[in-house]
Amino acid sequence: MADINAIAEQIQGLTLLEASQLVKLLEEKLGVSAAAAALARRRNVKPQARRQRAARNASNIEKGRLRESWS
Repeated sequence: MADINAIAEQIQGLTLLEASQLVKLLEEKLGVSAAAAALARRRNVKPQARRQRAARNASNIEKGRLRESWS
C-alpha cells in the first residue's frame, strides 16, 4: 500500500500548474469531476439556512445596507 504521508508531501511540493494538471489527470482516470462534488456540497445547504440568509439580506436591503460586493 502507498505511503499516504509521502504522497501528501509530494503534492505539497507541486506548483499550482502541476496541481491543476494532476487534478485533470485524476478526473480523467477515475471518471469523476471535482466541480460536480463542489456543486453537490453547495446544494446541500439546509433550507432553513437559506431562508435565514434570504431574510437577513432582505432586512439589510430595507435598511439601506447593501453588501460591498453588490455595489
